[in-house]
Amino acid sequence: PVIVGKTPREMVARDLEAAELIVLASRLPEPMVAPLRSWLEKGRTLLWSIEPGDDGSLLAKLAGGGGIACTEAAGGYAILGEMHFEHPLLKPFAESGVRDFSRIRFWKHRVVSAPGNAGLHTVALFDDRNPAIFEKSVGAGRIVALASGWTSSESQLAVSSKFVPL
Repeated sequence: PVIVGKTPREMVARDLEAAELIVLASRLPEPMVAPLRSWLEKGRTLLWSIEPGDDGSLLAKLAGGGGIACTEAAGGYAILGEMHFEHPLLKPFAESGVRDFSRIRFWKHRVVSAPGNAGLHTVALFDDRNPAIFEKSVGAGRIVALASGWTSSESQLAVSSKFVPL
């Protein structure tokens, strides 16, 4: 099962045990960090849209390592640049007729940095060479993170034909 339509505060232990995938697009309350980390370690997947103002501390706590930092990118919009189509998330777009993401504008995005990459596996980069989509293993599970949002104030992703298959 997938948890849909619940805020992090509404999730309870039985929700975590039942779910294989959680999509997180809001702040995670501090009391939920440890249970979510344990859930991840059991082989589950968290798809996470990093919010504006996130400093990276939540990612560091969930991933069990320090040194991860997030800041807001300066300047105009960004687009997706280098993309690793061999990754399972992007594999459906590997053919030349569907691999063009250049029309999707990201009005706001986060710059994610980590010493020695801290085990972050980059799936896609913005055109400014900062990670756009990355993956971080947590025990047997993983966090797949988007360094932007899909709301209209952050990007054009949700109105793109790429959004649903992604």
